Parts: sequence; C-alpha cells; structure tokens
Amino acid sequence: MLLDTRPLIEPAYDILRLNDAPLEPLFKPQSVALIGASGQVGTVGYTLLRNLINAPFHGSVVPITPLTDEILGIPTLPGVKDVPVPVDLAIVVSPSAEMVAMVRDCIAAKVKSVLLLSSGFRESGAISPEVWHQLKQLVKDSPLRLLGPNSLGIMTPRHGLNATLANALAQPGNIGFISQSGALCRAILNWSSYEKVGFSSVISMGSMLDIDWGDLIRHLGRDPYTQSIIIHMETLGNAQSFLAAAREVARSKPIILIKGGQTEAAMQAALSHTGEVLGSDAVFEAALRRCGVLRVHRISELFNMAEVLAKRDYQITGSRLSIITNSGGLGVLATDALIATGGQLADLTETTVARLNRILPAEWSHQNPVDILGDANGERFQKTVEIVAQDTHTDGMLVIFTPQGAADPTDTAERLKDTIKRLQNTPYRYKPVLASWMGGAEVMAGESLLNQHQIPTYPYPDSAARLFNLMGRHSYSLQGMAEVPAREDWARASGFDVALAKDIIQSALQAKQSVLSPIEAQMVLQAYNIPVLPVTLATSEDRAIAKAEEMGYPVVLKLPYRPGTHTPDGSGVQLNLTHAEAVRHAYRLLVEQSHSATVLIQSMVEPHGAYELMVSITPDEHFGPVLTFGKGGRLLEVDQDRAVALPPLTPILARRTIEQTRIFQALSGHQGYPAVNLEELETLLVNLSWLVVDQPWVRAVDINPLWVMPDWSPSEDSEQPASDTQQVPPLLVLDARIELHAASGSPRDLPIPVLRPYPSDLVTTILLGKDGQASWPVTLRPVGPQDAGRLNNFLERLGEQSLYQQRSNLLPQNPQERWQRLQQLCFLDYRSNIALLAERLLPNHEQPEILGLARLNGRADGSTAEFTLVVEETVQNRGLGTAMLEQLVEFARQQGMTRLETTLLSENAALQRVCQKLGCQFRHLGNQMVAVLDLIPLNQEAETKSISEDPGFHKS
Repeated sequence: MLLDTRPLIEPAYDILRLNDAPLEPLFKPQSVALIGASGQVGTVGYTLLRNLINAPFHGSVVPITPLTDEILGIPTLPGVKDVPVPVDLAIVVSPSAEMVAMVRDCIAAKVKSVLLLSSGFRESGAISPEVWHQLKQLVKDSPLRLLGPNSLGIMTPRHGLNATLANALAQPGNIGFISQSGALCRAILNWSSYEKVGFSSVISMGSMLDIDWGDLIRHLGRDPYTQSIIIHMETLGNAQSFLAAAREVARSKPIILIKGGQTEAAMQAALSHTGEVLGSDAVFEAALRRCGVLRVHRISELFNMAEVLAKRDYQITGSRLSIITNSGGLGVLATDALIATGGQLADLTETTVARLNRILPAEWSHQNPVDILGDANGERFQKTVEIVAQDTHTDGMLVIFTPQGAADPTDTAERLKDTIKRLQNTPYRYKPVLASWMGGAEVMAGESLLNQHQIPTYPYPDSAARLFNLMGRHSYSLQGMAEVPAREDWARASGFDVALAKDIIQSALQAKQSVLSPIEAQMVLQAYNIPVLPVTLATSEDRAIAKAEEMGYPVVLKLPYRPGTHTPDGSGVQLNLTHAEAVRHAYRLLVEQSHSATVLIQSMVEPHGAYELMVSITPDEHFGPVLTFGKGGRLLEVDQDRAVALPPLTPILARRTIEQTRIFQALSGHQGYPAVNLEELETLLVNLSWLVVDQPWVRAVDINPLWVMPDWSPSEDSEQPASDTQQVPPLLVLDARIELHAASGSPRDLPIPVLRPYPSDLVTTILLGKDGQASWPVTLRPVGPQDAGRLNNFLERLGEQSLYQQRSNLLPQNPQERWQRLQQLCFLDYRSNIALLAERLLPNHEQPEILGLARLNGRADGSTAEFTLVVEETVQNRGLGTAMLEQLVEFARQQGMTRLETTLLSENAALQRVCQKLGCQFRHLGNQMVAVLDLIPLNQEAETKSISEDPGFHKS
C-alpha cells in the first residue's frame, strides 16, 4: 500500500487538534485557479472571476481557459497543470460532462481543494449515476477535498475571498452560515448587507459529493472567528457525520438549524429540488436534541438566536419568564406568544410580591406580567428588575419599554445596562434578560445602547418571548448532551440475560423466522427485565381448555398481536372466561374471525385504572433504531400522542422522552390524576433501548398496551374483585411483537444506533512499573463529557518538556478558545473519534490524577486515522504511552480502520520508541518524521501492496 501523500499537519503532541485544518485551503487559499473562466459578460465564468478580483483577496487568481490569452486584464493559462505555483483552490465552472476530466486534472496537479459550481447537476438528473460514481471514486482515492457540485460558492470575508456568484462580499462577523439553497444564500447575503450582519464564512453546500455537514461544522467549530453556526438544511446525507460533528461542537458554539420538509408537500418539494428526502421529521428532531442543535422554524429566528446565544453564557434552568412592562397590553401579547410556544409565566413568590409592593404604586398588576404603569421612569424599571431577578421562580426576564409618561428610553436603557452588569457578580448572572424597546426612532438610541452592551433587544415583545423559549430549549438540549449511556454499568446493575436473548433470536434466524413467536418474544423481553404477562399458545379447543385450567380461571383468549390491528370493539379479545365452555366458545369465535388455529391464552388481570401506553422500536434509514413512546390502547392512531428517542437511553433521557408526551401530565399526577412510579417506567424504556443495541438482528419491537398502574390500591367496588384476578405489578406488557431482520442479510448491513454508547469495554486497569520501582495501578478509560475541567488542569501542569513537545504547543492562550477545544475533545462520537485518558487514584485525593491523554481521529475515508499522545513527565519510562496507544490500536481495528499515522520531531526519541514498539514504520520529512502503522491483516498481503515496499520507509 502506498503512503497517503496528503500533508499530515497534526503532530503527536497536538492533542486538541489546534493545527488540524483540513479545509483551510478551501476557505483561506493563497492561490485560486478558475477553471472555465470566460471573457463573455454575463456568464458564470466571467461573473465569478470579476467577483474574485473585485474582493480584497490578497492571494493569486489564475483564470484557466484555452480560448483567450487574458480576461479582465489577467493573463490566462490553458490548464491547471500549467499554474506555476501550488493551487490551494480550483473553482470549476465547466459543464457537467467535463467534470470528471477537470477533477482528474486537479488531482494530477496536486490541487488541495475543488469547488464545483455547475448547476443542473444531481437533482435535475442531468448527470448519470456513472459520472457521479466516477467523481466519488476520484475524490475518495486522493487527498483532494471537494465542495459541491451545484454550489453557489463560498465567502470568507476576513480573508477577502468571494468565490460566489453574489456581487458583494459580506461584512466580516462571527456567524458561520451554511445553506443548501443557493437562492436562499443569495437572499440572506442581500438581507445581511442591509441589516449590517457580518459572517465569518458563507457556504453554499451543493450536493455533498465529498464535503458534508460534518466537515463544515467541524471546520467552523475550530475557526476562532466563528462564534455561532447557522444552517439551512434540505437533505442530511451522512447522519453519523453530521451528528458526531454537531455533538463535538455544539457545547462550545451554538448551532441553529432550519429545515424544510416538515409537511408531505414540503418533502416532495425537497425531493424534486435535491434528489433526496430526509424522512421522519420527528426522528430528525430527536436526533437534534441529542446533539445540542437548536431547530427553529423562521428564518428571522436563525439570526436572532445566533446573535443572542453568542452574546453571553446563558444557562437557563426552566421555562418560566417574568415580564416587566410599562404597557399592560403589550405584556398580554408577550404572554400569548410565550404560552403558545411552550413557555410559562413565572408565578412570583410572596417575598417578591411583598418587595414590589414597597416600591411600586398601589395600582401595579400585583402579578406577572409586572405592569409598573405608564408613568414609570427609569428608576422604577431599575428597581423592579433588581427585585424580580432574585425571584426563585423566575428563569428569565423580558423588559418591555414604550415611550410614555416620564420614562426616557435612553436613561432607562442605561439603568438596565447597569443593573445587568451588577448581576454578573451574583448567582443570578446566568438568567437571561431580554429587552423590547418599542417606539421606532424615538427609542433608537436606547436600543443601540443595549445592543452595544450585549443585551438582546428586539422591536416586538412577542418575538422576544418566543426567543426566550428557544433559548430554554437550547439550554435543555445542551444539558442532555452530558448523558452518555454506558452499557456495562447498566447491564450489570440490571442483570440482563443477554446470552439467553441472543440464543432465542439465533434459533429463530436459523429457522428463517421473520417474527418471534409470542412465547419467544416474552422470553426475550424478560431477559431484559421487561415485565410481560405470561402467555401460552393453543391450536385446538381442547388444548385451549387444558391450558386455561392449568393457568387457573379467569383467563383471556386473544389473537396474536400485530401492530395496528387493535379494533374499537375489541373483537380480537375474549375477556374474563371463567369456565371450559366459555373458553371453547371464545376459541371458535377467534378462529372464525382470523382463519387461523392459533390463539393466545393469558391470565385475566384487571387494570384497576391502569394507564394504557405503547412503546416500540422501529428502524430508520438515517438514524438506525428509533424508540417511540406514548399513549397506547385502541386509540393509539387517533390520539397520536407520541415522543421518539434514539437508543440507547439513560434514565434521564428516558424521562425526557416521557415528558414530551401529553399523557405525562397524568402520569406525573398533575390536575388530580393518579401518579405512577415514573422511575420504573424510565427503567423499562432504558432496558428496551439496550435490547435493540445488544441484539442487532431485532428489526422492530411493538408493545401495546403497556399497563402502568397508578400508585393506589384496587377499590372494593371494582367490577372484578381483586381476589379473583391476578395481582397486577406496577408495569405489565400485555401484548408484544418482535420482528427480525432477514436471516439472509449480512451482519454488516444491520442498522446500528447512530449515537454510539460510551465504550465501557475499553475501560481497563494496568500496572505501571519499572525494574526496581513500585507498580502503580492506572485506569485507562475513554474521555467523557464530565472531564473537560480536569483535562484543562492536566494540560496546564505539564512540565516545560512534556513527553513529546513543549507545553506551549498544547493549549490556546485565549481562555475561551481553550475551553471550546476542551469541550470538543470531551464530546466525541466513539466511532471515528475517541480520546483515552490514564488516571491513578492518589491517597487523600477526591479525584484521580490524570497522567496521560491519547486521541484517535478518523479521516473522512473511514479507513485511516491520526493519533496524538501526551503523557506526564514522571511516567515517561513506565510504559504508559505504549499501553494507551495499544488501546487505541485495538479500538481502530474494531472500527475497521486499516492505517494509523502521526508526525513527530526527528529528535523525539521517546515517541519513536513508543511507535517502534507498536510496529510503526517511519518516513523522514525534513526535521519531522511520519510514523505509520499498517493494520491490514497479514493474510491480505497478496491483495494489497505492503507499505514496506515503499522505498521511502524503513523499519526501526
């Protein structure tokens, strides 16, 4: 196998990937070649060249065309191979039929990135699948990165690059904007010019032949000039790439997304425009919640949220808003908008009301909204805000000002600014304060003052109320991101019998069953501690009677459960059968109805007010297994009260899923309904989510109804005395069906969860030691969301000479940027990216001491990864670095990777020894070395050229 010649720009010590910028040539090129440049005014080739040279771009621009010697005074060249300097970016505007040849020429000329601007490409059907495949293969087999086709282009205003068809370069700013619609991109650019909104980058996605959402999100996540990311999406593409990148970046930089295709008509429109449709909108929404992306439904909210979330570190703990206003009518309008979008008014505490009574006129509203009356001056606003900010029932405030009475808009804004500044040194600093200054030109100076001091200000109070709810949703999602399911911990505590369930499923597959029998389904569910009402089968009247007498009367006879077969009259179920003749009659009715001799028999149980719920697992094309929970029973399809989640779950994620349904209000005991034990319901959802993760051959699970008993005893006047029926447990599955994937399929093609659980199997304890020294027990484990603070301390305390490079190369000097990178390090996908830390427990210390950190970062091709490593000086000679990299190698093998690489300084003997122990081979590049570990098994040598055949390599 020949060495991949793409530049390795991540040294082994660059644990935070500070120097990792694979898309840098695309966004900050030093040289641009325009292939297909034209001297004809109005053509794409002419417009693009004019835009490139009219922008303040300081790099070189070379028009490529054999048709003329110069365009706009710039000499042309016949081909990209003729450019005398290395080309960072080639922009191709040639017809679709010439794309393959153009891209092949770019690869031969060692161009680093390509932008394809041709229109009428994938979605119109103008390109054949063969051409698409050829382009895909060309890019896959080369280091070149490609954006498009069908892209409007890109802008990086600070770099002066306008590689788009839009005439004017956007203003520099801190918003990264990615859009899948060229027309929307152009409209947003026109709007931003009028509104003075600036961008760090503007990117038109195109059809995502190579660079996808994940690539762009990661690039913007590492861009120091980008503070927030906004996305317009029509199609998803690689779901794993998108979610992994979003999860990595969202904690450090807000990601706000708008997507069309929520309705059937919109989905068809998206299909005709992009050639692809995303699928279930509810599942997509659930995926966004798990990775911290905020979805909005108005274009205006994209920019409003990007602005407000980038201004301050808001940590909203609830949805309760207090409104302070000098206009009661506007307070009412803001309340309507708040409630309509899922928020609630804060119920002010008695203490707060008493304090307000002392400073406000007697006629104030005495409730929320806090109407401080039309004659309020700036001082009254100020004192009211100070009091309400301390209210324990208030999660945020909206201050509404209208010019009336003695109030001065600028003075009031100044006082509000001072109040918020004082709050920054109190426990209330995380509560957002939004402002709505209404009055046009009369309040403009005050509104400008608030904006200058990072106070979100909006002309309409209803818009501000909606934005508060969006802020709450965003904060809620970020809190949920810290929930990383860990299988071993949960399975060990729950006592799953995974082997039994697997044996049952494997036997069914060998018998070519597509559906487990009711008894098999019961056993599989019970293996995961899901309580099922025991069931047995009967295929004759006599057998049914014998089973009923063995089970004990009363019994129930029913037809096997099939999803969606519940009938309003319950004709598929015969209840409360108390003797043999009743069983015989019921059996005949059911057989006649179903034309099948198989009938199920269960003991008769009385619900005693049980809630009827449903839980299901179904496969999704993009996101793998999906769990659905909601109201069940016969009205399942009518009520449509459901919430979806992506397995696996934790109890907190399960509770969040339950809370999204309307029936949660009853289950939790609101408005007089009898409450249930929600913890047991959470446990059932978690157990079911692990079932489908552990058993990938399970295609679907349908449970309906699931009875959940209220926390009360049966009443004495119930229809069936409790003594005559089976005692019902708190949770009970009455009907369940488990479908399997086709046994003829390949295990590699089985859908897997798009969000991988915490890899507990990589947690291990090793003994570090050296001859004559005491051994230390050290735990190696994957990094998790809780580790950012401790990792920061570890990296800061490294000596001037760490194991592999100076400390100054490890951490950004800017604290905010440093924290952003550490957050990104701790929110990985555990599939293509993973980080391991080594820690040992010290006496008299609450937390273990971190000794080392290793990281593996998969490339886009999925077969190659780069590794990084930093180890405490005191353990350099105890074998820790080798042990950590061996663990990463094992992980890489499990993911199907075939090569690991890193760069190191030639004088770095310590790392060379570690790489040598792993079996790496080396190549010298100036004062650096490239270390490569080939993971291809030896029995495949005949199929692939060994890296050792490359003359530039030698074994250490």
